[in-house]
Amino acid sequence: MGESFFLEKTARPDYKQAYKYYKKAAEYSHKLAEFRLGLIYLEGVVGPKDRNKAIQWFEKSAQQGLLESQFNLVVLLWHEGKNDEEIQRAFYWAEQLMKQDDIYGYYATGRMLLSGEGTKYNPKLGIKRLEHAAKKGEYKAANELSLLYKNGQLHVNKSLNKSYQWAEFSAKAGNARGQLLLSSLLLDWELPFFNVAKGKEWLSKAADGGNEIAIEWLEKITDKEKALAK
Repeated sequence: MGESFFLEKTARPDYKQAYKYYKKAAEYSHKLAEFRLGLIYLEGVVGPKDRNKAIQWFEKSAQQGLLESQFNLVVLLWHEGKNDEEIQRAFYWAEQLMKQDDIYGYYATGRMLLSGEGTKYNPKLGIKRLEHAAKKGEYKAANELSLLYKNGQLHVNKSLNKSYQWAEFSAKAGNARGQLLLSSLLLDWELPFFNVAKGKEWLSKAADGGNEIAIEWLEKITDKEKALAK
């Protein structure tokens, strides 16, 4: 019943009625109702926003295995974490996501293992988790792997070949950020991949994908070529 009020396709869904039914269902540990209550408190659609209550309801639902609640907890406790204890809880919930084979769980735990946030620093396992996430379609992970290998950051051994491979992997999947990274490798005359024509081609694709940095770079290259042609 609460869903019909919460998802009502009108200008003003009846969140108060939805809250009433969700609260009743939550008394019987209904995980979707608990998730919806978390959203209501997070977004403040029935009274003031309350981050703490949102987290409490998400955790009740997450303990029953609801992916959406586990994901929201990682975002709230990691990206918006207020202290070390919250970030440790974020790592726990990211691992629960991973156990359900969710790609964001692999990505989040990989990042946290590489930085030592919320868990013991373990770059080898962190890289493994990021690679798994990337191969499953989390191209943000592929882009970060490319940068890590290019710069040799966080005790990751520098490897230009691996940097290129991950940038190319992301770029060929249509990720604009990956296309920008690949173009930057191809347009760097100091690197073995230097290829102006291919670099501009990938830069154009990144610009077409809406990447603002690519658009700016492409405009500068075009202006420079026009100036040289005069």
